[in-house]
Amino acid sequence: MLDQDSAIALLTVTAEAEATVALVGDRAQLPAVGRGGVLDMAAALTTGSGGTVYDMDSVYRFADPAYADLTLRLRAGQEPERLFDRLHALGLVRLHRRVEDRREDIAASAAGAIEGKRSVAVTVATNDEARALNQLIRAQRVARAEVDDTTTVAGSDGLPIGRGDVITTRKNDNALEVANRQAWTVQGVGNDGTVWAIENAGPLKHRRSVALPSSYVGEHVHLGYAATAYGVQGVTTTTAHTQLSEALDAAGVYVGMTRGRDSNVLHIVAEDDLDEAREKFIGALQLDRADRGLRMATADAQAAVAGLAAEGPVKFVNDERARLVAVIAQAEREAARWERAAGLLSAQAETHAREEAATRDALTVAEAHLTSVQCEAMESLLPHAVADGQAYIDAYERQADAWDESNSVGRLGRRAANRRLEAVSTEAHEA
Repeated sequence: MLDQDSAIALLTVTAEAEATVALVGDRAQLPAVGRGGVLDMAAALTTGSGGTVYDMDSVYRFADPAYADLTLRLRAGQEPERLFDRLHALGLVRLHRRVEDRREDIAASAAGAIEGKRSVAVTVATNDEARALNQLIRAQRVARAEVDDTTTVAGSDGLPIGRGDVITTRKNDNALEVANRQAWTVQGVGNDGTVWAIENAGPLKHRRSVALPSSYVGEHVHLGYAATAYGVQGVTTTTAHTQLSEALDAAGVYVGMTRGRDSNVLHIVAEDDLDEAREKFIGALQLDRADRGLRMATADAQAAVAGLAAEGPVKFVNDERARLVAVIAQAEREAARWERAAGLLSAQAETHAREEAATRDALTVAEAHLTSVQCEAMESLLPHAVADGQAYIDAYERQADAWDESNSVGRLGRRAANRRLEAVSTEAHEA
């Protein structure tokens, strides 16, 4: 798990000290947290400069030679169906109906192993899964009177830590002489929260004791019965249990199933359905996040796209893309047509506006001319109209006088008066 930045720092220091460096690792295990590929690049550079790269393929960890051979195939991740069937035939696959059943079984198995003085590794995919199992395993050990639950201090996971508990430190601290991912067994807990612990080490190594202050414990220490693959990688135990969930990948399965010397058990929730369990195992092995180098990553990528045939997903994507391109082109044509229409309508509106303005101007001129003509006509017609009106009035007055005369004369003068009235009436009518 050496990332590129750490490798540069390491190689810089060793070059300054004129020291020789040998990189040893397993590319099938978990990748570095940072930029990886260091081991693969080192192998390529060594070979290119005339050096030698050694591929160690002999397995010494396991008590059963047959299982040792099986781990090499598990490392390669090839033929996962046959791998699963072989693991099942060896009795290393346990099926559970529910998630809770799986947790209870793993917790009981781990607590039993510790009680029997056998080291055990429990591998899970996530920190939440590790916390849930740590809580159950601790409860089992408290019930067996192996852990003191009277005087405790809370760890970084919020779970209590007491005498007898297995814990893990998660931050390097030179003053405390502790390292990240180091395992310890609690010897006692002080009233102030100080934890005294002894190192979990092999029989050939001196076991140190440390005092961890409560401030460090609360931030950088948690129960260590179960851990992710990063937490157990590099550990060798008597027995091992691996919890297969959707989040566990091929590297996690490989790491978890290669920790125990005597036994490595895989736990799967499948309701006693072997076919379902096999499918889950195959799915995990197909999810490979191991850092196998750039060439392997390139080959995997080429293999992944090789199956995308002309009639497969690629064709569907291309057809859909072509359809969308056609729709976009049609929309652009429609938009251009409407833009042209909008331009024509705008020009037409401007023309109509100009024509309307010209019409209004002409109408104003015509109205002014009409007013002028009317004024001129009135000037010439008014005297005639006045004269005609006066003539009509005079004729009407003569008619009235003739009418009065006709009514006032006697019988002998009536005929002459009527003739005058008739003549005056004719004159008034013609006026």
